[in-house]
Amino acid sequence: MDITLAKGATLVGVGLLAGMVGGMLGIGGSVIFIPALGQLFPQTGYGVFAAAALICNVFVGAGGAVGHWRNRRVILQVVRLIVPLGVVAALAGVFAANALEKRLDRVLWLVFGAVCCYMLYNNARRLLRRHQPAAMSAGEAVDPKKVNLPRTLPVALPAGFLAGMLGIGGGVYSVPSQQLFLGMPQKNAIANSSATMIVFCLIAAVVKNLTLALPPGGSHWHPLALAGLLVPPAVVGAFIGGHLTHRLPDRLVRGIFTAFIAWTIYKCFFAKGDLIGLVRGWLGP
Repeated sequence: MDITLAKGATLVGVGLLAGMVGGMLGIGGSVIFIPALGQLFPQTGYGVFAAAALICNVFVGAGGAVGHWRNRRVILQVVRLIVPLGVVAALAGVFAANALEKRLDRVLWLVFGAVCCYMLYNNARRLLRRHQPAAMSAGEAVDPKKVNLPRTLPVALPAGFLAGMLGIGGGVYSVPSQQLFLGMPQKNAIANSSATMIVFCLIAAVVKNLTLALPPGGSHWHPLALAGLLVPPAVVGAFIGGHLTHRLPDRLVRGIFTAFIAWTIYKCFFAKGDLIGLVRGWLGP
């Protein structure tokens, strides 16, 4: 994997953009990291990108969480319930991905594209809403009938598993599911997602990088090198994004992000996953 000066500069720009988006929406930034890495290094396997993205997500989550914490939007009762469940699920996701990568790298791109389809649907649906519930303030009492262990299971387990398997922050699922199952307002769900991803992405990143199945000619230094270029600008971007979440209109943030997600879906399905070729293979000659 050859990192030229031009590619290095591009990675710095990608890190800044991904950090801002991740900080604003609580999603970790992998929806930008991974497609960009696939474009810059087309001969490298998905697993290397996921390993680098998990490292980046720890710092994006931390940078975003600082902004959310200062705006008093992190609800600790929710974070404490999600984290231990999410860690277990993230580890399961890492081992599932490692087993899959040995034979079906293309399938991981298609799964990532499917997750992005859900993101596109969810963001487009919320763009059409006229009203959003008012955000809660840190320390404000939560409803124990809504925020409890049974209702947290369908939030934490899928979010953690997706994070470990695809190298994403898990916020793509965690944010809307917190709203659905726990009754969290949107901005609190984003803040909680940023805080929880720090822990389970950190653990998943360590395990992923130690157990990574490398492509021919690959090195365990490659994910670290990529993360080294992406992390510093991503932290700056996440810190900015964490503040912008509470300053910019929701519709503006979601509109820009929705357009980018549509482009990502195209790249995952047609450029990397070769969906047309896969369908033709199923249908036969």
